[in-house]
Amino acid sequence: TEPPVSARHDVAVRYVPATTEAQVGGDWYDVFEQPDGSTVVVIGDVVGHDTAAAADMAQLRGLLRGIAYDSADGPAAVLRRLDSAVAGLGLHAMATVLVGRLTPDPGTGGARLRWSSAGHLPPLLAEPGDGVLTLITPRAELLLGVDPAARRTESEALLEPGSTLLLYTDGLVERRDRGFDV
Repeated sequence: TEPPVSARHDVAVRYVPATTEAQVGGDWYDVFEQPDGSTVVVIGDVVGHDTAAAADMAQLRGLLRGIAYDSADGPAAVLRRLDSAVAGLGLHAMATVLVGRLTPDPGTGGARLRWSSAGHLPPLLAEPGDGVLTLITPRAELLLGVDPAARRTESEALLEPGSTLLLYTDGLVERRDRGFDV
């Protein structure tokens, strides 16, 4: 879906299949505003590259959106609730997911990002004049769908006005003919 038009954020999305044949798969993104004025950003990647992965992705995306929309819960609690729903509904889906919540920071005019990651690649933050920072967490956490009791934690970063936050899936950085670090 097209991202929402926001008075506070410029949002751009791009989805390009790896090959012409791979028109279905498990990668997804979502951006939506909450009633309190926060903006939720989501990036996820269901295990698999077929119609089953696409179906799992659609269910996870809808569940996550419903859980997060009208909730004051932070990203870690949203992921815990989603993990519980996956187990309780018998979905048998596994995915990496990153959920972030952007709230205005009146002190700086920027935004505060709180995020939690279920095994997803770290977000990148390009700050004006400071280059690109990889927003790493102290410890990687389990993929969604592995253990509904998995520990979920949150991290926080301040985004200065003019900063760019990049969320991406492994399709952007993995190549069969090159090492991951390259």
